[in-house]
Amino acid sequence: MIGPGTKTCAEFGRDYTEDRLAEIAYFLWAVGYMSGLNLAAVGTFHQYNNLGATSQEEQKAFLRRWCNEHPRETYRDGVFALYQTLPNLPFNEALPKKGQ
Repeated sequence: MIGPGTKTCAEFGRDYTEDRLAEIAYFLWAVGYMSGLNLAAVGTFHQYNNLGATSQEEQKAFLRRWCNEHPRETYRDGVFALYQTLPNLPFNEALPKKGQ
């Protein structure tokens, strides 16, 4: 694994404090990681977590809070904690109905 997700939450906090744009890079990594988790979940369990169930601002706030509370953990761990809070749906609900 590479990218911002491998950094500790303390590093995320420092990066975010020094440059607010850093949060964008971290969050883009988070969205990609959660999308990958969904691909694996669909292929294995025929289900996925609804990444759009909460706003991006709410998700970023969750990650900031989580990292403040867990500075020694990785940002990836926080992203996984966020992912687990999102509603789980069977994959067939993601497919369009016939004739739509």
